[in-house]
Amino acid sequence: MVGAAVGSLFPTLLDAAGVVGDFAGMPPLMKRLALVQFFSWSALFIMWIYTTPIVARYGFGASDPASTAYQQAGNLVLAVGAMLTLRGMD
Repeated sequence: MVGAAVGSLFPTLLDAAGVVGDFAGMPPLMKRLALVQFFSWSALFIMWIYTTPIVARYGFGASDPASTAYQQAGNLVLAVGAMLTLRGMD
């Protein structure tokens, strides 16, 4: 029942043949852009997942998420991400 509701709300997202057909009909430059966008988003998810633990471990010497140093690393990552986002808006 839930699957039917989702399918009726988002029919184009669930229609794999339609997506493949749309992709096949794109101009070559747009196909290249689509691949770049796909891999860019994949890389961003990896970055979002691992940035705080890496900064905490190598920048603050903390591996325990409950520690103050780890929290400070998370705050730094958040602040840098906010600055990059705001910088990209101009």
